[in-house]
Amino acid sequence: MASAQEPGVVRLYIKKPNGASIEILKRRTEELGPGGAPDHVVSANTDKWRFIPVRNDLIIQRGDKLLVSMESDAADSLDASDCVATIPFTRRDGGIEIVTDADLGLTDIACAAGVETFIGEYEFPQGPLKFGGAHIGIFIEDDT
Repeated sequence: MASAQEPGVVRLYIKKPNGASIEILKRRTEELGPGGAPDHVVSANTDKWRFIPVRNDLIIQRGDKLLVSMESDAADSLDASDCVATIPFTRRDGGIEIVTDADLGLTDIACAAGVETFIGEYEFPQGPLKFGGAHIGIFIEDDT
């Protein structure tokens, strides 16, 4: 289904097995997904995406989880089939691991205006990793 970019704030968290959650990113959808991704087609070249430097103060281990939330500007439904995510993590050897929308298990969900809603989760099968090291693209699309 055709979609449009959902205005709002995206947050990424790392959740440790002990329950502690650490916010690693907070940005507007317009910054993370320039131009949107109608019909699951990214409209901007990766050179327009935000580069995320490696974050050295947080080590991600096997069993840690990446949580993705959305705080929508207006009450709306998200169209998971049109959302695109490319979230970089750096391995110890300098290689890059990418967590995608398919990894996050995104589903269509209704979001209330101004309320943080968790929309995706991924459990890391390996570690250690660090957040960043490449360009990030998170395209959150509404259900129009």
